[in-house]
Amino acid sequence: MSALHRFAIRISRLSLFSLGTLLFAVVLSSVAIAQPMATARMYHGATLLPSGKVLVEGGFSETLGVLSSVESYDPSARVWTAGANMAQARQSHTATLLPDGKVLVIGGSNAGGAALASVERYDPANNTWTNRASLAVARYEHTATLLDSGKVLVVGGSMTGGVVLASAELYDPATNVWSSAGSLPTATALPTATRLASGTVLVAGGMTAPLSPTAQAAIYDPVSNTWLTAAPLSLTRGSHAATLLPSGAVFIVGGWNGFTRANTEQFDPSLGTWSASASMASPRLGFALAPLSSGFVLAAAGGNTSSEVYDPTGNAWHAVGSMATSRYNAPVVRISTGRVLVIGGRKSSGTIALDSVEEYEPWSGRWAPAGERIFIGVFEPPAS
Repeated sequence: MSALHRFAIRISRLSLFSLGTLLFAVVLSSVAIAQPMATARMYHGATLLPSGKVLVEGGFSETLGVLSSVESYDPSARVWTAGANMAQARQSHTATLLPDGKVLVIGGSNAGGAALASVERYDPANNTWTNRASLAVARYEHTATLLDSGKVLVVGGSMTGGVVLASAELYDPATNVWSSAGSLPTATALPTATRLASGTVLVAGGMTAPLSPTAQAAIYDPVSNTWLTAAPLSLTRGSHAATLLPSGAVFIVGGWNGFTRANTEQFDPSLGTWSASASMASPRLGFALAPLSSGFVLAAAGGNTSSEVYDPTGNAWHAVGSMATSRYNAPVVRISTGRVLVIGGRKSSGTIALDSVEEYEPWSGRWAPAGERIFIGVFEPPAS
């Protein structure tokens, strides 16, 4: 068979593969790079909206202080657009997408460092904010988890002055009412909270005081509104990250306990036990962790520019492309194309907020400024 004949067969196969929604486009040239955010920010929120846009709100800038400003990124148009400001400037808050497509922003701290009890809801359809019922206890550095019921569970965090909280609260968007959700066994700020397949929530690690990480783990049962003490982590850790794996296990990665950590572990909800997983090549804290559509998990930033991908089936990490800028505390969002955005954050040196946004393309393992077509000469999967 001639080389020309083999090439024709390959093209024929490619044409068949490219039918319908599996059409792949060859990207032959680069297009304009999207703008960075209008405002550099760290300790902000970022939420993927049903429209495919990404909402970013609040945070801190060393030039502007604590922010009330809002902007949204359109991955299709590759542009940022200013949104209506929040009523309250806030940082270290949470932002939760509700089932109706609105975003609930909870707590945080203000320019004076005081914890906030105020809650606001953003309506993307009208670009408007509405004040909602306040928390019973003002807090920042807490978690907020959407439950199967549509209610939002808020756990732990810090009060004004840095006093760490054990209390939990439950918000019902239908009635705009907060109620008690009991308390963690130990007060904790900056834990991770992961909703399990059963609908329960695993809260793990965090800080019991500044520079005092914990190995605590507890499970919240929304049916009984009670907490169950779970087996502790293998070591104390704060500024770590967590995600749910396709197997249903909770994957805990990196963090700090006097040293920045590269090790990882998994919690098996069916057994209630922890087991060690492969360690990352680079230790990380305050980093970006994102589940990919392939079932792999991306870890990036957290003190360096390197990134790596975890394969749960093979229990192995694989190095991928490096970011342009090393950063901490940058929200991470997987957009509808399957790509991942790492948005703003803090420079690894100093307390300088970033306006840059980097985009990871899983099929090539490469990074570029958000919106740039970096996939030159490769096949680019469609957005659907």
